[in-house]
Amino acid sequence: MSGTDSAHTRQVKQLIALIGDHRSKPQTLLNDAKAYFEASKDNEASLAAVQSDIANAEDNDINAFESKLKSLKRDIDNERLERLSRVNDVISNLMKLSEGQSEEETLEQSAKSLGTIFLISDAASNQLANVHQTLKPAYKAILSLRLCDAILKSGSLKHGYLSQYTESHSRFSGNRHWQEKWLTGIARPLIKAAMFQDIGLQHPQAQKILYGIDNNKDPFRVLDEQERKQLLKLNYHYTLDYIKNGLGLPGYVGNSKAERDKFYAEEQDALDFCTEVIAEAFTAKHNVGELIKIPQIYASFVLSTKQGYNRAELPKGYMVIEQLAKNGKLNPKMAEYFLALVGYFPQGFGISYIPFDDTGTARDIYEYAIVNRLCPASPAEPQCRAVTRHLSFIRSGKDLIVKKHQNLYFQSNHKKLIHTSEARLKEIRAQLSSQLSIEEDETTIPRFWEPSDYFADKKHQNLWNKLS
Repeated sequence: MSGTDSAHTRQVKQLIALIGDHRSKPQTLLNDAKAYFEASKDNEASLAAVQSDIANAEDNDINAFESKLKSLKRDIDNERLERLSRVNDVISNLMKLSEGQSEEETLEQSAKSLGTIFLISDAASNQLANVHQTLKPAYKAILSLRLCDAILKSGSLKHGYLSQYTESHSRFSGNRHWQEKWLTGIARPLIKAAMFQDIGLQHPQAQKILYGIDNNKDPFRVLDEQERKQLLKLNYHYTLDYIKNGLGLPGYVGNSKAERDKFYAEEQDALDFCTEVIAEAFTAKHNVGELIKIPQIYASFVLSTKQGYNRAELPKGYMVIEQLAKNGKLNPKMAEYFLALVGYFPQGFGISYIPFDDTGTARDIYEYAIVNRLCPASPAEPQCRAVTRHLSFIRSGKDLIVKKHQNLYFQSNHKKLIHTSEARLKEIRAQLSSQLSIEEDETTIPRFWEPSDYFADKKHQNLWNKLS
């Protein structure tokens, strides 16, 4: 298997599998949460039984029962710490895939991982909803980190906790203090908030609504209003329960009381920040909750689990966020920074465009490119890697900005090929058809293309390398 993917693609797939994929490997963060919820009632009953034994015990039996209670609590807490350790391991892996030594490198690494996540999702898969559901946590987490970076750099959000981290960009100049402070106080709690935003849906009561009592319902169906409201309450309650009690605080290692007190104070602040972000995302306050809410809205388009998923609709994610901000449904400043980050077209999106010759004249063909950079100068003009030249797929195309007047996603540009004969269009389509996934007749000019098959070849997975 190691020979079928590049090292980076392999690492992204491993990360997704550790969080929890639809094939349900036993040791995943998703299954950890399921196990916690399933065991909670039994653990509470066991603790209550021993506490009752202590209350009713003879004096000479109390020590034995108290020892049993202490042992039971220790076992439960050890399980919690093991879960938290696995979460932190996944967070470390995600950081390696999305963080660089500089701001520029961090944006490049994040674009690479976001693009890879998108490109390993085959739009033709009959398991697409399940696949997208498993890809979302990592995707949202990376976007949340980059949005938070932009907010901290601008100082545009007034928030007591975040105000302590306005110098967090110092980590890019090699400042070890800020590297550690940012990791502990911002990155870990924010990644947890993004990854576990809907972890309460793994509770048995929520699963019963999603799958039905007889496990015969489609969990991705449109819920009726009563189901939706009930599920929202359960998700909110049990998500916060898992963050606070299922994961909680890490253990301190050391002998210094002063250091221990400082450690727990900082970790408690970080945990409080994590729960505040999640709670506000649920309650629609226009504050820190939107660090994960805005990426969630965006991911619901890019990695939609709805029936009839159509990649032609993906730029609507940008437009919906823009409109929600205009209508006062989202914090306008946070939406502005997020939209500047992503542009119209998601990382990994297949762009069809009209090339121009050296004189600036449009040619009578179209070529393919893949979006490979964040922060486009204009939202409608993505930074891409060319993957075809003279109608042939290539391994080492150049980076380019596809101008709006070239981009065939915008149907007004189709008229630029109006004089291209039907025979010529068929010839072009025949040469590129192996990568197309468009339900239109043979003469139609494609608005976009489906690059997942192209990316499945290891030789085509280095879309982000520096070109000499």
